[in-house]
Amino acid sequence: MAKKMTPSRILSALRKLWLQSPERYEATVKAKIKLGSRVLGYRCKKCNIITKQFDVDHIIPVGSYKAGWDQVIKNLFCPVEGLQILCKRCHGEKK
Repeated sequence: MAKKMTPSRILSALRKLWLQSPERYEATVKAKIKLGSRVLGYRCKKCNIITKQFDVDHIIPVGSYKAGWDQVIKNLFCPVEGLQILCKRCHGEKK
């Protein structure tokens, strides 16, 4: 028996798809700090530290499906300029 497609399940599926988006990948490439061919980490946009533990953050929050799915999809799959790399601490402070 198939599971019921609730709004939270749909949003979860969209987020999984976003994890593979070219915009997300490009944001990580832009923040990558290398020494030769070795990756040292990624620079946090807020506190400027270099870390390997980071989140790709949406500058404009994705929002709730209650605002409409079109808006959620537009915010989730935003251009790379709408994304920033934040260390775990800075991302936690934003929430």
